[in-house]
Amino acid sequence: MTRNQTAILAAAAGAGMLAVELIVAKLMAGTFGTSLNVWASVLAVTMLSLAAGYFAGGAWVDRSPRPAVLTKLFGVAAALALAAPWLGAVALSGLAGLGLAAGSVAAALLLLGPALVFLGMTSPALIRLGTTDIEQSGSTAGLVYAFTTAGGVAMSLVCSLWLIPSLGLRIASLAAAALLTGGAALSLTARARPD
Repeated sequence: MTRNQTAILAAAAGAGMLAVELIVAKLMAGTFGTSLNVWASVLAVTMLSLAAGYFAGGAWVDRSPRPAVLTKLFGVAAALALAAPWLGAVALSGLAGLGLAAGSVAAALLLLGPALVFLGMTSPALIRLGTTDIEQSGSTAGLVYAFTTAGGVAMSLVCSLWLIPSLGLRIASLAAAALLTGGAALSLTARARPD
């Protein structure tokens, strides 16, 4: 993969992470509110899911170091981002019966966790596939984390200041899914590095 492809895909993954996180937090607010308990649930599940994704993604890409791995990860994450508002509409009322603490954790695990596991898996895959020389592995890792963060910052502003307030959660989830589908399409054009 080229450095430009690696940077673009990292930015798309970071943007997808923040979009899904904000969409789910806004969905949960209708049932559980926006208290510290709710945000703690969202943040804890975010960190747990990303950690699981980093671990699983590293193992997967080591077994299969091909760009097709990224296509699958972005594709599944796109489907999960698209499904979040519809799944939330069905699941949140039932989870409310668990109470604030357990219900908000369960909702975050259900609505946020799977998408973030798959998006977390993209970082080790991008580092492995974007490194052409072991001597450059540090700079590739730095590039991936910098662009993932930049994409997340940009999407957090776009989602919170315009997309969600102006167009609503379903359009925001459609936009996130479209962005992640674009990542899947771009990964199809990538070439595996020679071994």
